[in-house]
Amino acid sequence: MWTGESAKKLGLIDDFGSAGYVAREVIKTKHIINYTQKPNYLERLTKRLGMAMADHFALSMGLSKVPVVSKV
Repeated sequence: MWTGESAKKLGLIDDFGSAGYVAREVIKTKHIINYTQKPNYLERLTKRLGMAMADHFALSMGLSKVPVVSKV
């Protein structure tokens, strides 16, 4: 496995770009479909709850002086 920089130096890639960039600029497609799954309501809720619990734990242990407000 290579990092992007080392892959470019080795000639394994020609440049950096996202899949969207390649679709628009290289392939010249007009229609791009995003199949990325979005987290459902329960996943978002549990992530926020977990982050809130971690923030509270850090605050109660003195590891954090300022309460952290997280946005999801």
